[in-house]
Amino acid sequence: MQIYLRLRFIPVRYMVVNVYVELKFIPEIGFIAKNSQNQAVLMRAPIKDIPPVGPSPMELLLMALAGCTGYDVISILLKMRQKIEGFEIKVNGVRRDEDPRVYVNIDLKYIVYGDVDEDKLKEAIRLSMEKYCSISAMLKNGGVNVNVSHEVIKPSTPR
Repeated sequence: MQIYLRLRFIPVRYMVVNVYVELKFIPEIGFIAKNSQNQAVLMRAPIKDIPPVGPSPMELLLMALAGCTGYDVISILLKMRQKIEGFEIKVNGVRRDEDPRVYVNIDLKYIVYGDVDEDKLKEAIRLSMEKYCSISAMLKNGGVNVNVSHEVIKPSTPR
């Protein structure tokens, strides 16, 4: 007796979310980027005569990565009922020497102050980096080596 199984490929469809930003160059300031809610970020311009009023676009990428994973980790730890008194992420990026000067290595160090279970922090970081943080996923898919470390500073430990 032979059994035939007919399989049909059903493509996975992703919900498309459009994100809109605009960028303007103001000669005395540099770049001003705005999102659809009119929230603005100043960015440094590549002109030597203009003093830097904001981070470079590549620094903003590291800030965005920290913000993305920080948002996730804090949310997850709070759902795990952890008592967070403070939270920091220190990010160091290494770029290649030749153009395009992309990041090749990024190190993130999570520092959490409070009565936080270290295993729960590790799990929150893992979930963020592997499942939730879109910026981390884009960087990793682009070949960037992203490394994480962490430290828990308990309430009795002075800052």
